[in-house]
Amino acid sequence: SMQPFRKYKNTKVEEDGFKFDSKLERNIYRKMKELKLEFTLQPRYVLFDKFKLDGKTYRAIEYRADFELKLGDKLYTIDTKGMETQVFKLKKKLFALKYQKEIVCIKSVKHFMEWFTHLK
Repeated sequence: SMQPFRKYKNTKVEEDGFKFDSKLERNIYRKMKELKLEFTLQPRYVLFDKFKLDGKTYRAIEYRADFELKLGDKLYTIDTKGMETQVFKLKKKLFALKYQKEIVCIKSVKHFMEWFTHLK
């Protein structure tokens, strides 16, 4: 029988009543909690507003990140990804254009700690 397609074998996991798309996302959540950081889960950003053309309405294009981390007066938008899909690469460019900053792509807890330590 056909296996339903799952993004790169990611397993949805739950913790503290929150649903995470992958174990990596959950582990980063644990690490940020452990470090007592100020963050938001799964923030949404509009990349492109909805518009009308020839009587047809085109929906807005949204991007849902994994985390928004607040450090001092800076906000960092964080995505946890082992693999970057074509759609994600496009959304990353639209995000950079509209919000004038890069999405921070985190590939492991170790990578997150290296990035975080480097910031301070």
